[in-house]
Amino acid sequence: MVDLFNVLDACKEAIGAEVPGAILSIVHYLYLAILILVPIMLIVFGMIDLAKALTSSKEDEIKKAQSGLLRKAVVAIIVFLIFALVKFIFGFASADLDKTEGGGNVWNCVECFISGPNSDNCTTGK
Repeated sequence: MVDLFNVLDACKEAIGAEVPGAILSIVHYLYLAILILVPIMLIVFGMIDLAKALTSSKEDEIKKAQSGLLRKAVVAIIVFLIFALVKFIFGFASADLDKTEGGGNVWNCVECFISGPNSDNCTTGK
């Protein structure tokens, strides 16, 4: 059986396996897509829902659309907080690792996934 982590090619020191630049790029572009598309989708779907409610002129539907928009906004904020929390946790762990031999490799690996393999922040595997 092929061990998936032996096939991969860039964060070797941090996770004991190499991750190819193609996977780093895909994850980076997915990260960017989420950061860009979540607010756009929130605005578009919120406008559609509120426009439907306003054209119906029913007070109950307007309140329902407003509460739906609020729930969508909360979910969008949670998505951004998850990314910020991951960055914080790995940055905090990396600060502790910097004091040891080979430290900071975990954060470098995470930076490669977030910023892409060709970024100045990605120092692992260069």
